[in-house]
Amino acid sequence: FDTIPHGGLSAAAVAEGVRAKLANGEQPNRVSQGAIRGLLQKGAWGVKIEVSGKRRVQRAKTHKVIEGFLKTSGNPTRYYLDRATRVLPLPQGITGIIVTIM
Repeated sequence: FDTIPHGGLSAAAVAEGVRAKLANGEQPNRVSQGAIRGLLQKGAWGVKIEVSGKRRVQRAKTHKVIEGFLKTSGNPTRYYLDRATRVLPLPQGITGIIVTIM
């Protein structure tokens, strides 16, 4: 078996990690910045992490962090982007996590 050239660049694995940290009560800003820093060091061109839902307040908000170069439209998005979506049920409501890696 050959090794995977970019083993840590899986959107599903990153989304699960972000989900686990948010379940432990960490802040979305801190979690997403740490995940993005690690992905860019591993060789990702661009990363976008969105966390949407209620976090200790009544009104829901969407926290978006985008770093690097990331194509968002056209045919190349089908081939070069890796997307994953995860859902985190909390007592306040549902929190959604979307991770996109190029």
